[in-house]
Amino acid sequence: MPRLIALGNNICHALDARTGAKPTLGTPTDIGRADNILHHDWTCTVASRPSLSSTPPTITAWGDDPLVGTLKAFDRPISRVIKTHDRPVAVLSQRRIHLPPDFAASGVEWDDVVATDLGPAVAFRRGDGVHRFPSLPDLYTGTNGVRLSHPFLHDEVTLAASEARVLLLSGAHVLELVFDARGGSGSGAEPRLVVLDAFEGLGVERVSGAPGNRFAAISAAGEGFVLDALGGVEVVRVRGGGVGDEEEAGDDDGDGDDEVADLALGGGFELVLVDAGAVWARGDSKSCLLVESLTPDAFGQLGLEGPRADAWTRVPVDGRVLALHAGRMSSLLVVADSDND
Repeated sequence: MPRLIALGNNICHALDARTGAKPTLGTPTDIGRADNILHHDWTCTVASRPSLSSTPPTITAWGDDPLVGTLKAFDRPISRVIKTHDRPVAVLSQRRIHLPPDFAASGVEWDDVVATDLGPAVAFRRGDGVHRFPSLPDLYTGTNGVRLSHPFLHDEVTLAASEARVLLLSGAHVLELVFDARGGSGSGAEPRLVVLDAFEGLGVERVSGAPGNRFAAISAAGEGFVLDALGGVEVVRVRGGGVGDEEEAGDDDGDGDDEVADLALGGGFELVLVDAGAVWARGDSKSCLLVESLTPDAFGQLGLEGPRADAWTRVPVDGRVLALHAGRMSSLLVVADSDND
């Protein structure tokens, strides 16, 4: 089973829940094993561990979030933890939404669900398309929804959300949902979908939301992209053991670049995993960055102002990293178990 390496803010024990754990993990710290990280942010972490029999994976959760105890008692497979304001607020399990405190199942089935901090929630159902709702409770009951239409919508859609934005990955197209968040279902203009032209033709395969209304994307060719809050797109390329953006690459055609296997964005920092298993980090010291060389002040992880480290720095981790997970002020690295490689 893979190991978990933790870095950053641990003030709510979302990284290391052991008694006496430090409030800040400034160096990579082994915190145990988990099979699949379902959610990670500063209040808690939710993961699944495979069962020894044919029963569903065991759900495990740790941290100071009030929902941790209830989540640990959830005995069904979870396909997505739905979050707002960095906290889990519901889960999608067996195509139904389960809301706390009793986690009763919704009467309507969905294949994917996301929610924003502003209120609006979005859901996708195969054969029925994408629907926008004024709030997660409306989505749970299936009321006040608006079905969205666009020529690029296909039968397989993946949703991603940040505080105030929702992106849809449909085929190789990335679309953004434009909506009026000022009030209920009757206020403002109707929600609509617009194509993000910057991603057209790039073959994007994965999109994930991040703090600060940013998104990470990865293409089939192994290129990583950072979509900032203003719509700008940075291309992240890894070359010769280091990392460089497209501007530094100049007119190079990209030959010799290492493929980006994973990309995770926090609240002002970025992590990139290359196909060789190495991790590189970039960001500012106020945002939880990870490595002591990037966070000279001991409590930079807690939001204090500090200089931004624009250069990429190698994260010293023993073993081959398989995946990255970033919260607003912390990170988890999934590392292959050397005993079972």
